[in-house]
Amino acid sequence: MRRLVWVSLGATGGILAYRKAQDLLESAKEKGMLLTISDTSASLRGLAQGASEQITKFRENSTPPRAMTGSAASAVRDRAEQ
Repeated sequence: MRRLVWVSLGATGGILAYRKAQDLLESAKEKGMLLTISDTSASLRGLAQGASEQITKFRENSTPPRAMTGSAASAVRDRAEQ
């Protein structure tokens, strides 16, 4: 029974993916190849800019590691010298 459910879900997913691909192909034919490539490159450019902004925000909000001072630093230095 489980196999029948999974096979049905897989078939449904495959049919939906096929229909979506056909719709995209039809819209690409209607618009023309240059417009489709232009839209894709604009989308990728936006994605890259968004990722860059998120990385910048992450770097600005992260705190640098604290330097060790006092007895902890001397203990580490003493162990390194041995």
